[in-house]
Amino acid sequence: MRISTLLGLAAIGQASLAHAQTFDSNAAAPSLPSASVGADSTLAVGAYVQTGFAYRTLTSYVGQQDPSGFEFGNARLLGRGTQKLGEDFEGKLVLDFEVSRGAFFVQDVYGSVEFKGGTLALDVGQMKVPMALSCLTPESQLQFAQVAPGLRDLFYNRDRGLRLRSKLDLGGTYVGAWAAVQNGEGENIQFNANKHYLFSGRAEVGPLGEVPLSEPDLANSPFRFVVGVGAAYTDAQSRSGAAYTAFDNGSEDLRIAGDVRAHVLGFSFRGETIHGWVKRSDNSKFERSVFAVQAGYVLPVAMPFAIEPVVRVEQHDFNDGEGTTGLTDSVQNTWRPELASQRIYDAGVNAYFRAHRLKVQALWRRTDFLEGAKDSSGASRNPIGDAVFVYSQFGWF
Repeated sequence: MRISTLLGLAAIGQASLAHAQTFDSNAAAPSLPSASVGADSTLAVGAYVQTGFAYRTLTSYVGQQDPSGFEFGNARLLGRGTQKLGEDFEGKLVLDFEVSRGAFFVQDVYGSVEFKGGTLALDVGQMKVPMALSCLTPESQLQFAQVAPGLRDLFYNRDRGLRLRSKLDLGGTYVGAWAAVQNGEGENIQFNANKHYLFSGRAEVGPLGEVPLSEPDLANSPFRFVVGVGAAYTDAQSRSGAAYTAFDNGSEDLRIAGDVRAHVLGFSFRGETIHGWVKRSDNSKFERSVFAVQAGYVLPVAMPFAIEPVVRVEQHDFNDGEGTTGLTDSVQNTWRPELASQRIYDAGVNAYFRAHRLKVQALWRRTDFLEGAKDSSGASRNPIGDAVFVYSQFGWF
């Protein structure tokens, strides 16, 4: 049994070098080397690694982590499967595992039934919450070494449940739509602890056609743009993370998102905003918000690799009722910097040697606090300043 299994895997590996199959754009990679495992089935495997060095300005605030050193962005093992279920239907399987932390952590793991190539599809399992553009964008196809912090913490990431999606071409106009019901507990929580649910949806339109979710325009595309809106609601919040406190557990939470993305002749642009309203169980209320714009340009220079300068500005506030405690000379204060309003400036340059399969990204980041603790003279005491990230990505997909 073991010998036959090894022989089968070896055959798949050899065939993988000669064939590529395109997969759902919501997955972590657009395509993987694949092999036929039957007359109407394919099986594919792949991987990518994002690793590099980060330097962060040291701070003295209690609980404020600012390590410098070598680190992983992602280290993923990828699997895809397809099989025909009839003339118009196809079954798909997506398996993504994060392995940079010394163990297998589930990312996307779901099965799909698609009608006519994605005109209508149903996903079942653990997958991305279909609200924000930055969440649905594959982590392997970013044009920055780091996701904008405010977007990362205010979009709902992955969750377990059902997702319905559709992609249409209406006479050259692209239309995409998603709707989902999920547990609301976040990724890798094995059961719905509070018996409440997270409801989300998204719609987007491209009057001139579809713009890929991939951030840079490496294809030197004709001018196209897509406008999207999304929303998510739960009547009993039960997640954790930088944007949440222990007091938020059980809160009613509504978030809306809006975005635009465009590609033209190597130039790419994105603008995105998320706004949330929270009502805690004690009836206190506050709001969250983030806004980010970014742009990049693949230089039209004849070189063995593509060069892309990139810039981004992001501003966020995870709680408009917290973030300032007045005057203090003590670093042992109760101010929570992560809840304060911040503006972040990113500038960088990317080198694409084989598109996203081999690239190097360098990023400089400046964080300015727009509210927060001050010393006795009234001067602002910003706990975070400059940071530099240099990352590489190696991919087999």
